Amino acid sequence: MVYVLLAEGFELVEAMAPVDILRRAKVEVKTVGVTGGTVKASNGVPIVADIEIAEASTEGLDCVVLPGGLPGTLNLEKSPEVQDLIDFCAKEGRLLAAICAAPSILAHKGLLNGKEATAFPSFQKDVAEGGGRLSEQFVIRDGQFITARGMGVSTRFGLALAAATYVGFFANCLLPSFCGYQLSPVLQRDMGQALPEGGLAVVDLRSMPEQDEAAAYRDDEGRMRFGRLCGREGED
Repeated sequence: MVYVLLAEGFELVEAMAPVDILRRAKVEVKTVGVTGGTVKASNGVPIVADIEIAEASTEGLDCVVLPGGLPGTLNLEKSPEVQDLIDFCAKEGRLLAAICAAPSILAHKGLLNGKEATAFPSFQKDVAEGGGRLSEQFVIRDGQFITARGMGVSTRFGLALAAATYVGFFANCLLPSFCGYQLSPVLQRDMGQALPEGGLAVVDLRSMPEQDEAAAYRDDEGRMRFGRLCGREGED
């Protein structure tokens, strides 16, 4: 189970883009209202949470996601229930993910000490003062921690969460805008056998030169396509 915590003034895209991607990936995810059942984003859009914080349980909890935004980040940090969930994940080795201003919450608790991490530029000092090693990457995972720079990389943040919480990430979606790198014939074969029509799979290719992430998907004509977020598209 993944909890995406929503407090009044959260950044809408940073919360909902990961929720969308995780649900497409068939990862069990719930939005959790920290300041009520209906929570207004920083731009005033109201979101009805799946559950309220009083209903949240650590049983089966795999990951807690902290969206950024102001005053949402401050409202998250001052919640004792949020702090308890963070403490549980930290102690039990579960994933903790934060984006934009929210990595400051983890930094203030000393959890990013010695970890490679990032945050929105005006909050990077919090990461550094908490002992974190600032990364040039927009989305970075170090052990149980995933951090991201801001709203502009919310989709990449969501993909990182999907890859971390569901090995062999499959989603009932088609991203025809993907373009990229031709994967090996063995990987094509393995993915082709498992990938449903109209599905998307994200593969970690960080061991390959200049590769951060790649994707494989079937197009509308049933052809397998393989790619990353930039470069040239390939097909089988």
